[in-house]
Amino acid sequence: MSRSRHALIALGLALGAVGLGLGLGLMGERAWAAEPPLALRPQTPSEEVFVFRLETSRTFTGGGGPLLMGLLFDLDGLNAALHGILDLEGAFTLGERSVLWASGIFGFGGSTFRFGGFSAGRGWSFSVREGAGTPFTQARLGVVLAGLLAERLAAEEAWGGLSLGLLAGRGRWTLRLVQSVRGDFDALLDDPPRYVQLERGFWFALPYVSVESAFFEFLGIKALGGVGLTLSLEDWELPDGLPVPGGPLGTVVLPFVQLMLVFGG
Repeated sequence: MSRSRHALIALGLALGAVGLGLGLGLMGERAWAAEPPLALRPQTPSEEVFVFRLETSRTFTGGGGPLLMGLLFDLDGLNAALHGILDLEGAFTLGERSVLWASGIFGFGGSTFRFGGFSAGRGWSFSVREGAGTPFTQARLGVVLAGLLAERLAAEEAWGGLSLGLLAGRGRWTLRLVQSVRGDFDALLDDPPRYVQLERGFWFALPYVSVESAFFEFLGIKALGGVGLTLSLEDWELPDGLPVPGGPLGTVVLPFVQLMLVFGG
């Protein structure tokens, strides 16, 4: 893993931790509140009777936790760039797009306007078709995303809330073409396998709509859905930094779904 990927992951972890701390701090806003006095006759004129209750909400003032992100890829462009050598498959297909799962963490704070950070990533392996006429036997595609989360609570109901938001930040693709290793150690040194690794940075903006519901004071769930764009302003690079012009994934239209388990309140 390159230094740039380590930096992206560290940035996402830091932003998520800041958002989580802010969210847990905002839990203090849920306090005991007094209702109007009950219509009971006091025992003496100086006595007053109050009833106190805990104000609860099915929406969040902040929190954080794990996330599961389903990226809906159109893999035809990637396969065409690799001359059709791969059997590209996702976890399942939705419409004409393969769903590839990524995971990560997040944190945010705020009652009506929420702000925080997140980080997510994953790698996927694809086999090479038999008779493809290439020395490679496997291709691996990886992605790392790290950035900011900002959203506005649009509606609040008894069951929960509806929000409009945006995930934005920096990411990096990794593409590896691998030839399987065969033979013992000496044979490996005499005839080393072919191995190519390319990386490409990009910026992304993923607007979304989310629904949320807090089950308890400290636990709830958010489900997101949206579509955004990744845009690379740089070439692919070899591990030594040498640029490789052209290639796939320069611009990607990226529908996505996301499930977030929120610990907070």
